[in-house]
Amino acid sequence: KGDQIVAMLNNNSNTEDAGFSQITETIGSFQENIKKDIDISLSAAISSMQKTFNEINLLYQEVRQASNYRVFYGHMSIVFFDEIKMLTSDGFQYPSEKEKMLLDALMLGRIDFAKKIFNDILYSASGYSYTVLNSLMLRLISSISGIFECIENNSFQTVNFNFNDFMTIINRCETIDEMKSSFYEMFDGVFSLQKQKIYTKYAQIVNKTIEIINNDYSNENLCLNYIAEKLSLSPGYLGKLFKTHTSKSIGDYINQIRVERALDILIKTQNPINEVAQKVGFSCSNYFYPVFKKIIGVTPAEYRLNKKSLSAENLKSLT
Repeated sequence: KGDQIVAMLNNNSNTEDAGFSQITETIGSFQENIKKDIDISLSAAISSMQKTFNEINLLYQEVRQASNYRVFYGHMSIVFFDEIKMLTSDGFQYPSEKEKMLLDALMLGRIDFAKKIFNDILYSASGYSYTVLNSLMLRLISSISGIFECIENNSFQTVNFNFNDFMTIINRCETIDEMKSSFYEMFDGVFSLQKQKIYTKYAQIVNKTIEIINNDYSNENLCLNYIAEKLSLSPGYLGKLFKTHTSKSIGDYINQIRVERALDILIKTQNPINEVAQKVGFSCSNYFYPVFKKIIGVTPAEYRLNKKSLSAENLKSLT
């Protein structure tokens, strides 16, 4: 095609290692010259080595498979099929709870938090085969399209967004960062729609409810009745209204905000977990543990340990 070049090379070296070394050096020089002369970032995929021309079709398929991994390696990368063939889909668990948090954030117009959760979901595919990343994108796009439909039904406004075209854009992305940018643009589009809704009566009530929760989350008495009294509304009416416009109950949303605040405290302090639970409004720490695990997928202690281990690994790689 117009943006691809396929080269068949004869290995004149005595060993395969020497052959790969020569090919890598040549491609690297080629990439630098192309970038310098016409400002194009060229990525390369290299198949395994075979002895006869009978294997040409196999080698071409290997190159095409390896070329997908430029998404992980970035611009001007050189991807070896022999390196990526070991990557599998085994052991990957789709982050369902993270997806639920992402969709809730989009429904509520919490775009910054939605972007943070999306990053976590996206990078959960690192270290696995390209098939995992592709499946992840398909499922996310399908789930987000459902959120758009829900927003349309609640706001009586049409969301002019073509998900088929969006999938084509994602498939053309050269890097993970390009994928992120495309999703961010989509999220910002949702946010624009949510800002239009803010002027409706119902949306104002929902936004005031969210504001109270964000301000009073540490108050252990915070609940549906507490908020309804502040807004001079009946609990039944407020609960139904909030559920209709956010797809989440007030109780579930309170728990989510409290858990989000707890994440930051767990990382930045050495406070006992029971104390963390009290700081974010859980009067009973025994209730905090199952709620935290349901939302995050691990216990508070496991989350703190995993984040510390990850920070130590990052520091080690930098040094």
